[in-house]
Amino acid sequence: MRLTVFRLMVLVLLVLVTPVLVGCNGGRSVKAPAVDDSPTEMRADPGYMQWLEKQSMLRASQDLGRIVSGATIPWISPSVTPRPEQLLTEAPVWFTMHPASVLTSGNTPLFTSLQHPEFWRQFQRMGFRGLIIAPVRESGGVWGYDISGTQALGADTVQYAFSKYAGGEKDFGRLLKEANAAGAIMGDVLVPAATGRGADFFLSARAKPEYQGIYCQIEIPREAWALLPDVQEQWQAVRIDDASLETLRRQGLLPQPRLRDISGLPLPQYGWAATGDVRGIDGVSRRFAYLYCGTPERPVLNWMDPSASARRILSGSIIQQIGTLGVALSGVSVAPYLGMEPVSPEASAQMAKGGELRAFTATARSAAESIAQEIRRYGGWSYLQDALPLPMLGQFLVSGPDMALDHAG
Repeated sequence: MRLTVFRLMVLVLLVLVTPVLVGCNGGRSVKAPAVDDSPTEMRADPGYMQWLEKQSMLRASQDLGRIVSGATIPWISPSVTPRPEQLLTEAPVWFTMHPASVLTSGNTPLFTSLQHPEFWRQFQRMGFRGLIIAPVRESGGVWGYDISGTQALGADTVQYAFSKYAGGEKDFGRLLKEANAAGAIMGDVLVPAATGRGADFFLSARAKPEYQGIYCQIEIPREAWALLPDVQEQWQAVRIDDASLETLRRQGLLPQPRLRDISGLPLPQYGWAATGDVRGIDGVSRRFAYLYCGTPERPVLNWMDPSASARRILSGSIIQQIGTLGVALSGVSVAPYLGMEPVSPEASAQMAKGGELRAFTATARSAAESIAQEIRRYGGWSYLQDALPLPMLGQFLVSGPDMALDHAG
């Protein structure tokens, strides 16, 4: 039904540039080389490092970026001003579905099950014009050669690839055709600001240079390791207690408190966690502290790092969804960036009075605007997934996502 100019150009460019999509193998496990080493030694093995790179989102984003880099695609559509009216004209009523709420028959992928004609007959009868199934990406963590340490299908994304439960890209393509035939378009969600601890996280912790700066992660010098929590295994994630955190801050080893720490707003838990003793690719053992949101299993992407690695990961997610999959509407989640700015006496006083929110939302708004504008450049629409107070929401929708979910209960 809806084939954008962007997607047509992508199809042409794919002939010239064949991206090696990380993990985009129909959602099925990648066969790993056999190893005889123990798990600890295995993770320092060059073969294992190469395997991790093949699973990483940063590597995939480089291949996807070649599709549009230097092309006219980003110059086609207006990008600054949100255009919700156009989206609502095409699809005024949407049906959202969490994959965990659907029981499929046997091992049938979710995308295949939803191709049943009766589903689309009822879909049309009830007046729906858009379908969002989310989250459906590989999530959780990478342990050994298992790229799906959990099957929670949660927000802790670790790959662009669909989960094995959801199906592969071909399955999604067939579902999209069924949707278009029923007069509907499809939506998806982008990689969130806090991911799972997947290949990108482990490569960063192994101190592989091009993966440094992806996460809000800081190396702690050996003489300060006594301030970090005891960790039994190198990849175990343990929260740093308040007393140790304060000492590390006084010593200038970790950043001072952020606005989020004093806001008093009902936001997900936000703190610093420590890794174990990780042996890098250079043979040097290191321990890291990293910022997490919600749980230590969800490290926060570093949107502000000059390497722009986090931005490239989000950009790759956008190109994959709109260009290669034909998704019309992409969900944006930037809540972990709320209150990232350092506390100042002035800001502290304003927050205590429940006033000035612009400083509190600055980094999150910048990320949301950048992501939404790139989506519009490629002819798509975006919506803000995060539940925010109305005063904040108004700021985000000025030049950010085209619309937001109504979280009122």
